[in-house]
Amino acid sequence: MFKLKLWLQQKKRNARNKWYELMKPLANYLTERDNKKYQRIKNSITKDEAVAYLAKGIQRELIRFPKDSIYILICDWFNDDHLSGYYKIGCYNTQYLKKGRERIALNKFRWDIEMQELVIEKLRTVKGIKITEEIQNFRWEGIENYKKTYIVSIEK
Repeated sequence: MFKLKLWLQQKKRNARNKWYELMKPLANYLTERDNKKYQRIKNSITKDEAVAYLAKGIQRELIRFPKDSIYILICDWFNDDHLSGYYKIGCYNTQYLKKGRERIALNKFRWDIEMQELVIEKLRTVKGIKITEEIQNFRWEGIENYKKTYIVSIEK
């Protein structure tokens, strides 16, 4: 009985190894194809398109939660642990970017203060969105190069 179990385990291991050996070229081909597609999309996205994608994502978030306001910090970096409920445009944990091209645009550009201001200017052109500007006094070291806070909400 024990020899039978060992023999079955060996056959199972051989079949698994053969399966991976047969599937490896297909997996490599699919990975290369997906990488080429990602690079093609990444190279085709312009700065204006990236700004439009982020503005559209913020609009979608406001439509989804019409009673909430989005607090956007214009800064180089902030610690999310200290500032829950705030967002920085271009941050990797941005929850309002759901689609693939938007995520690629987010990863392509460096979202410095100038780019963040472009997104806010794009949002100012949209009817029905109210943007208020506020300068807050943060008293801890959780934020770098802070300029201002924009509160984006739906006009009532």
